Amino acid sequence: MIGEVTITLDDVTSLLHLPITGAFHTFDAPHVDQVVDLLVKLLEVSSQETRDETFQCHGAHVRLAWLRGIYHSKCDTG
Repeated sequence: MIGEVTITLDDVTSLLHLPITGAFHTFDAPHVDQVVDLLVKLLEVSSQETRDETFQCHGAHVRLAWLRGIYHSKCDTG
């Protein structure tokens, strides 16, 4: 019988002798304006469209469906 296997950080420590200490990662959440600027630059979308999306998502977030729509429109236009 074959079951599922989960690799834990304890396994990493034991097998690879890598010490796992401290916090994984801490960061400050970006401001909405930073997110809008990045999306406009990287995805080549309009600033207004991006602001509308972040407003609908109540912060520095966008929906996967929104990203998927942009991806498909970019693929369709070549």
